[in-house]
Amino acid sequence: MKLLFSEQKSDYDHYQFPYAIWAIPEPGENPADIFDAGFLPSSRNLDRFYLCRQVRVNLARFKPSSEKPPHPAQRRGLGSKARIPRRI
Repeated sequence: MKLLFSEQKSDYDHYQFPYAIWAIPEPGENPADIFDAGFLPSSRNLDRFYLCRQVRVNLARFKPSSEKPPHPAQRRGLGSKARIPRRI
């Protein structure tokens, strides 16, 4: 696939966003491979795709939890008493 990076004035009524990454399939390329790369079709002919914002979750490994993720300071091993100096 060929990638095209574009910037334009947004037109949200017509799903045109200010910045987009487009994929143009090359001859013989399977649309499923383009979907796997995180692109969605922009036309019915599957000749133009756009990169969507996404998060992929492996459902086979997912375990629901009611716990919140640790605070970034706790992840760094600083504990919850870490203070960030403020500018005055």
